[in-house]
Amino acid sequence: MPALSIDVGFREAMAALGPFEQRPHIAVGVSGGPDSMALLHLLLDWAVEPSAKITALTLDHGLRPEAADEAAFVADTCADLGVDHHVLRWDATKPASGLQEAARAARRQILGQWCEANQILHLALGHHLDDQVETHVMRQMKSSGPDGLAGMSTVVPTRWGRIIRPLLGVSKNALIAHLSGCGVDFVDDPSNADRRFTRVRVRQDMTSEIYSKSLSDLSETGQLRIAQEAKTARALASCLIGSRPTQLEIDHEALKALDESAARALVAFCLARIGGQPYPPRSERLKGLITALQTAERFAGRTLGRCVLKQKQIKNQSCIVIEPEETGIGRPSHPLPASNFRVARPLRRIT
Repeated sequence: MPALSIDVGFREAMAALGPFEQRPHIAVGVSGGPDSMALLHLLLDWAVEPSAKITALTLDHGLRPEAADEAAFVADTCADLGVDHHVLRWDATKPASGLQEAARAARRQILGQWCEANQILHLALGHHLDDQVETHVMRQMKSSGPDGLAGMSTVVPTRWGRIIRPLLGVSKNALIAHLSGCGVDFVDDPSNADRRFTRVRVRQDMTSEIYSKSLSDLSETGQLRIAQEAKTARALASCLIGSRPTQLEIDHEALKALDESAARALVAFCLARIGGQPYPPRSERLKGLITALQTAERFAGRTLGRCVLKQKQIKNQSCIVIEPEETGIGRPSHPLPASNFRVARPLRRIT
C-alpha cells in the first residue's frame, strides 16, 4: 500500500471515491488535530473544481476541559477560511470501560445523524495510514478474520449516505509535514499519549518491522476482503427471500447448503445490516451461531449483534428471520439514539 503524494495523491484518492453529484456537499469531521486539519485544507483545495460545499463538524465529547477550547480553535479557523462550522456534543452517560471505543462510535454516530438531518450524503473522516496499521495490529490481537484484518474501508455505506476516508494512504508524518509547509496550526490531544488505552500502547510500541509487516499484510487481506464481499453477494443472491428496513428473511435450507465460510459471510452481513453495529460479532460467537443455524432442524432462536434470529414458516418455507433486538419497552435498541446529540452553543475563543 504505497503512501500518497499529498499534492497529487489526494485528488487521485477523491477521484477513486467518486463520481460525486453536481456541486456536492461534503461534511468533514474536524477535531483540530493534524489529521483532520490536513483533511479540511485538502478538501477545500479539491472543492474548487467540482464547486463543492464543505461543512466542518466538531464533536465535543465532554471528556476533557480542554475540548471546549479546541472546538473554539476549530471554529476560529473555519471562520477565517469561510467554512460553515458546527459544534456537536455527546451528552450520553459515559461508559466506565471501553471509553475510547465508545467515544469513536459516538463520533461516527452523532456526525452521521447530523448529516442525515441536513441531507448531506458524504462525511469525510481523517483516518490515515498509521491508523490503518494500528487497526490491523489491534485486530490481530483479537484474532479477527480476513475482513477485520483488511482494516478500515475507504468507503462505508450507511443508511443516510456514506463515510469516506481519502487519507488512508497517507502517513501522519506526511500530514504534519504538509501542514507545517502550509503554515497551518493544529492542536494535540493529550489522550493520544495515554497508555491506559490499547490503541496508544499499540502506537507507542510499534516497531519499523511490525509497521512494514502490517503494510504487507494489509495488502494481502485487502484482496481477501474483496473476495469475501463477492462471496457475500453470491450468498445473498441464493438465500435472501425478503428484505425490509428492520427485517431480513433467509431461506433456512439454502443457508444449510452453504459452506461454512459463505454462511459466515452471509450472517455477518445480515447482523451488521439489521443490528447497525460497525463490526461483526466476535469470531467464536459467530461460529457458534453458524453451527446452530446449519445443524439444527428446529432452530430455537438466538440474539447476537443487537439482533434476534428466529425460525418461522413463511408460505410453507422454513426461514430464518433477523430483526433488531428490542428493549424492555418494545422498541429496537440502538447504540446512540438521536437524543444523545445536540448542537452546542457558541464557545469562547482561546485567549
